[in-house]
Amino acid sequence: MSIEKIHYKNNSSSNNNKYKFIKTQEENKGDLSHEKFTQSWSIISSSVIEKLIEKIEESVKRLQQQNNNILNELIKMNKHLESFLQLSITQQPKKQQKGKKRKSAESKPKNCKKTKKDEGRIKSMMHSNDKAFKINTVLSCKFTKTCVENNEKVEEKEGEYMETKYFNTKNHEILSTTLLNKWFKSNVIEPLLTDIEEFQERDSGWTLHSIENIQININKFNPMRAGSSYIPLPAFIEKRKACINVKNYDNKCFIWAILSALYPVKHANHSNRLNNYIQYENILNMEGIELPVLLKSIPRFEKQNNAISINVFGLDNKDITPLYLTSCKKSNHINLLLLTNDNLDGGDVDKSDEGPEASKWFAGQLRNIEKQISDLYANPLPMPVLSQTELIGYYDSKTCHICKKLLNDDAKVRDHCHLTGKYRGPAHATCNLNYQDSKIVPVVFHNLSGYDAHFIITDVSNHFPGQIDLLPLTKEKYISFTKHVENSKIKIRFLDSFRIMPTSLEKLASYLQDYSIVNKEFSDLSTTQINLLTRKGVLPYEYISSWEKLEECKLSEKEDFFSILNDSSISDRDYEHAQNVWSTINIQTLGEYSDLYMKTDVLLLADVFENFRDQSMNVYNLDPAHYYTTPGFSWDAMLKHTGVQLKLLTDIDMVLFIERGIRGGLSQCSNRYAAANHKYMLEKYDKNKCLPYDEFQWLENCESFELFSIASDASHGYILEVDLDYPPEIHDDPFCPEHAKPPGSKLEKLLATLQPKRNYVIHYIALQQALSNGLRLVKIHKILKFKQSPWLKSYIDLNTSMRAVAKNEFEKNFFKLMNNAVFGKTMENIRKRVTVKLMSKYDGRYGVEAQISKPNFHSSSIFNENLVAIQLNKTDDDDD
Repeated sequence: MSIEKIHYKNNSSSNNNKYKFIKTQEENKGDLSHEKFTQSWSIISSSVIEKLIEKIEESVKRLQQQNNNILNELIKMNKHLESFLQLSITQQPKKQQKGKKRKSAESKPKNCKKTKKDEGRIKSMMHSNDKAFKINTVLSCKFTKTCVENNEKVEEKEGEYMETKYFNTKNHEILSTTLLNKWFKSNVIEPLLTDIEEFQERDSGWTLHSIENIQININKFNPMRAGSSYIPLPAFIEKRKACINVKNYDNKCFIWAILSALYPVKHANHSNRLNNYIQYENILNMEGIELPVLLKSIPRFEKQNNAISINVFGLDNKDITPLYLTSCKKSNHINLLLLTNDNLDGGDVDKSDEGPEASKWFAGQLRNIEKQISDLYANPLPMPVLSQTELIGYYDSKTCHICKKLLNDDAKVRDHCHLTGKYRGPAHATCNLNYQDSKIVPVVFHNLSGYDAHFIITDVSNHFPGQIDLLPLTKEKYISFTKHVENSKIKIRFLDSFRIMPTSLEKLASYLQDYSIVNKEFSDLSTTQINLLTRKGVLPYEYISSWEKLEECKLSEKEDFFSILNDSSISDRDYEHAQNVWSTINIQTLGEYSDLYMKTDVLLLADVFENFRDQSMNVYNLDPAHYYTTPGFSWDAMLKHTGVQLKLLTDIDMVLFIERGIRGGLSQCSNRYAAANHKYMLEKYDKNKCLPYDEFQWLENCESFELFSIASDASHGYILEVDLDYPPEIHDDPFCPEHAKPPGSKLEKLLATLQPKRNYVIHYIALQQALSNGLRLVKIHKILKFKQSPWLKSYIDLNTSMRAVAKNEFEKNFFKLMNNAVFGKTMENIRKRVTVKLMSKYDGRYGVEAQISKPNFHSSSIFNENLVAIQLNKTDDDDD
């Protein structure tokens, strides 16, 4: 076994850079548990350092590819450097044959060209199972100093003193899931720059003169780590029922394995359930031990938990081998089996994916999130002992912190959060019972309804069991859809943020002042680079039509950003911004640019939505993440702010009667133009008027009804069905418009006719106005009485005041919409809603065939051979 180093060094003091090849062979005298391989490159030339750093980044990225790709790219890099390097790669020494002397490791190698044998040797080094690497760099710099130092290493040059300093970075793992750009910046660039800066500040007088060389050491890494995400047991072990494999979805599998041994459950079939052990998590002393736990950390764990001793075993094919044996067996002795997975090492899992299977990966991540949240809810935290201040506040409080109403001492309880254990305040017993945490996990897209979400629905529907409920506009466009997880209380709800923030993401992002999420996720970038990412970028959507184009190494031309949908290209300013992002962040391919574009979009949306949630909580004390649209959010905000209790109409005759009075607004075509600054125009706005809310009833005696004796702000109001005549002398004023078919039309329109009105439904104030201006009341057919008050006024005033202090156009439009949306919600006709069902089978009572046979069947849309959307017209029985 040997560790091989390949090192290139400057061999000339002249201006013409010449290089010689040095190869060292070091026999490994230790007993290594697995094979290692180390490669080192050192380039001594300050003139090529920038190009070299670029090549280092490229080589690190290429190490993520498998087998032949890694070999080919390394050889390609070597070819690129041949212009200023004399390259020589020799084979590893063969086993010494009997009677022959082995060549000395120190003998000078002959320069030779690469052969297929050389490539085969490199290929063997990059074996298919080696998908993890540990990499570090060594930077060699020369510093100058003006003061005289008594140091043999210091050499005089042109009146200055010069010394070579070396800066090493730590070895860091590169896994198949590592983000290369982020890794290189955080583990190479930033540590080296920090070390140089600190060195100059610490050893005052030293100044950086030149960068001599940079060396990268690439080590194949065969990890044996005590701690990773859940990995199923091999079948031959599973059958023996001898191991407890806790099904966790975090990087704490070491902790759960220990706890499963310390706290065995009664039913062996349930021993792998995580919720059996969460309550004991804080019993173990894990101070100073990083997760996932390494083998080398186990002695420290045993020292900190002195009643526990551990042996760790690993699998070599089907053989069990010891990896760590404790030095002292204690009262709680535990044997652990370490499982590893070639595709997942440790807990460093990238939260993104690409390729044709990306949506399946996404569905799998949602499933993992659901399981983690289910475990949290399954193990509520108890309320801690209240502090003296909390106790005094509890006994002195007279109002419920939930409903804000008065408390009776005999019905007062202490409310606390079951997820955090935090005491929240005194509450009514019923309020406490009803004040439950939401079991809905929102997944937010901006303009979800406007894009094709079918591929998401398909994979979310098929990846794990549970039905999907749709809130549709049509069978192909949805306001939202919700995934029910089988055998779980958790629901995953997909929301369209555009339906509650109806503005483009570009404008929303431009209004932000706080980009906390963007700053956190791009913490490895400079302030200048982050500032470039705080605005929405541009992407040549239609140009990227194949995987090959994502490999292009330059930004697409401005013409390639042309959009057929918009029939235009991007502006010069937008293209200049894209160029600036490409160069400043050192993007290498169009694929990298696309990844950055999408990640930035998601982070900006997260910042925008979180800021919007904070603002909504401050103004309305409601979280918009629980709502589908602005009208629904506004309606609840109004109910909460006003405290009004609206009586729902249960008499269908009353419902139809009021619907007949809903007509809409008049419009006309006219060449006339008039403008006026009328300061009293909004004096009689509806916010000051009384609106119905309770005690709806029919009046029996219509003949004795005194219309003009009722004030506009009376405690009770009326809606009437009347017959009216329209005298010829008042034909200049269009009172009482009605729905009718104009001549030559098949559709009804709202017409301001001068004809007599029969069975006309009208509010009593509008009727008073019409009669005061000359219309004649012929007959009253029906009168609906109700209780009324200006209950909406305070909510309208709230939004009006918030609009007055709005800081941008979005806030102005939003608070205006919050007022208008309430009116729209009161006018909503739920009978016009459609029902869309997702079906995965054809036969049976609940299959596609049965749905098509229904009289309210509207149409269908086939997503794939296993998923069909059926649209049904609304019926009285929605569950049919």
